[in-house]
Formats: sequence, C-alpha cells, structure tokens
Amino acid sequence: MTVGDLIGTISSVIGSATLVAQPTGSDEWIIHNFYCSDTIDLKVVGSSTVIVETDLSSNLTAYFFHANNSHFYQMVNKTSNTIYVGYDGIQSK
Repeated sequence: MTVGDLIGTISSVIGSATLVAQPTGSDEWIIHNFYCSDTIDLKVVGSSTVIVETDLSSNLTAYFFHANNSHFYQMVNKTSNTIYVGYDGIQSK
C-alpha cells in the first residue's frame, strides 16, 4: 500500500470476540471512523492496553486515531450476539 490509500473493513464479529485494526510491518494508518451495530469496547494497545471508549453503541466518526504495528486498536463485542464492527481511514506511512 502507498500513502493516501484507503484502509478499512467491516466484519461480523461473534459474541465476546475482537476485531483488530493493526497495520503490518512499518505501515502507519490514520483511522477516521469506527463502526458498530451494537455495544463494543474500543481499546488502544501499546505498551499497555487502555479502554478508549466503553459500551460504545453507536458509530465514532470524524476522528484521527493513529495506528502502527505496536500501537493499534481492538473493538471488542460486548454482547453475546454476532454484530457488525468496522473501521476506515487512510495509509499515512
């Protein structure tokens, strides 16, 4: 991928499972939007794991979340049902 390319996915995630937004290698992303069809926890993983938003039940849009291979995001399904979870943004490095 090259700088400016669009990144993202929308996936079905089973109950209590996690979707990870993590670039590979030396790539870096700027994530603009996180999407969810039901309740999730949004976590940032780096030298430690921090919950960015707990019990998020609607989309989180128009932000600038920076991610690389060692600093990335997890979207954890808080329900027992399968839900849709996703993100989008751009490749920045």
